[in-house]
Amino acid sequence: MRKRLKLLYLSVFIISGLLVVVSPLFFFAASATYVEGHITLDTIWTLTDSPFVLSKDVIVDPGVTLTIMPGVEVRFAENFALIVKGKLAADGTQDKWITFTSNKEQPTAGDWNTIQFIDGTQPSTLTYCLIEYATNGATIQNSNVKIMNSEIRHNSMSAIAIENGYVEVMNNEISDSGD
Repeated sequence: MRKRLKLLYLSVFIISGLLVVVSPLFFFAASATYVEGHITLDTIWTLTDSPFVLSKDVIVDPGVTLTIMPGVEVRFAENFALIVKGKLAADGTQDKWITFTSNKEQPTAGDWNTIQFIDGTQPSTLTYCLIEYATNGATIQNSNVKIMNSEIRHNSMSAIAIENGYVEVMNNEISDSGD
């Protein structure tokens, strides 16, 4: 009986050790950076840490800049929003777009809320961005936002909802949105 018990413990120990060594090889593709809550310091989201999955609302506090690097993918887990009270610099390039999309395997319009700019005193930019499957692609309230060379599609209500502010929209493709 003791020999069997020792053999069982040894087997469990060896298998556990193999899982620790082998598991990163099998699961590296599923890695993501989960974010939620307030961003209180200037922050950069890099391609290395992409995709970024919003597991709750993310709020960029006043006076703070969130910079999203070219090629980064931002996914929204549910009906959450990226709320910008400071500054968003999402400047992709012609060959490395920034994507804002649903985290669902089969996305549909309205899967997530919006990129919301509220009372921002610093100008924010969305350049070479794909914004899809939201309720409203972008919502601007008393803010300064420039959206250029981007594509906004498959949103259940509006591609861009403007309540007040200074908004510059140039060279964008807007399609398949409710309004």
